[in-house]
Amino acid sequence: MVLTRRKRNIMIIIVSLLIIVILISIFLTRLAYDFISLNASPAPITHPDRPFEEVSFPSHGRNYSVYAFWQTTKPDAPVIINVHGYKGSRYAGYIQKRASILLDMGYNVLTPDLSDNGGKTVEDGRISMGFDEKYDVLGSYAFLIAKGFKPEQIGIVSESMGAAASLLALQIQPQIKVIWADSPFSDAATVLREQASNLNLPSVIIDGSLIWAKILSDDNIFEVSPIRLGADLAANKQSVYLTTCVSDTVVNPHHARDLYTDYKAKGVDVQLWENQNCNQHIGGFLVDTDEYIKNLGRYLNDKLPVSTSN
Repeated sequence: MVLTRRKRNIMIIIVSLLIIVILISIFLTRLAYDFISLNASPAPITHPDRPFEEVSFPSHGRNYSVYAFWQTTKPDAPVIINVHGYKGSRYAGYIQKRASILLDMGYNVLTPDLSDNGGKTVEDGRISMGFDEKYDVLGSYAFLIAKGFKPEQIGIVSESMGAAASLLALQIQPQIKVIWADSPFSDAATVLREQASNLNLPSVIIDGSLIWAKILSDDNIFEVSPIRLGADLAANKQSVYLTTCVSDTVVNPHHARDLYTDYKAKGVDVQLWENQNCNQHIGGFLVDTDEYIKNLGRYLNDKLPVSTSN
């Protein structure tokens, strides 16, 4: 009788401990999801130092508007969708400077705010690592088509999470043929696990947080995986230029290398530039500006030349 009571007490203790562990896990994974998906404060509003028009248009298949800066050179020149990265916005000086460089090259430029990253475009207040943001890129494309641009006149210059979102958009819209992708991740869950590891946190926290993303926002971040796109990009004859900083500690350079290796094996028209001179995420444009502009200009001139746009 005493032994049976002791066993029962031990079982109660074990079950109680398991419940406590589960509750702590739920709390920590929810906290991790908030950290990943919430932006602490809106980006300060700054405007380009060159003429612009503020425009808005629907996100593709979504019930919210995308806000963007629209800057033009010549009506018949090609146009670049200038896409920012994680927790960025069209208000960032870096993004506006890149738009200015593209204008100098002769391109029209559309610079959208991706949803919930800190700019004016808002869906549900939750960043989705490219899952929803890809629809903002597609909405940008539809806006340009409605303005009279032909599909072959439209390309994308993008970075980080925005580059991942843009690659996903290419899979959905095969008529977008040209993308410059600066420091993209090959898989969202993988890069988040790596960042957790850098903070000495277990990767299970990330897996749990992405379950919260599905529960709370219906965002399936596990599907944000550009590494899976190679066969479609090859079949659609879409061109990809990848670049990364070799000392990037935010998105490890292996992501760009893995994308390049997989895409090349699948037959994608893909190039990779590993910048040896920068040691920060998406830092090539800032610390190796001349080389960055030269490589960007060479690629765009080859794949989307201004002189033969019409």
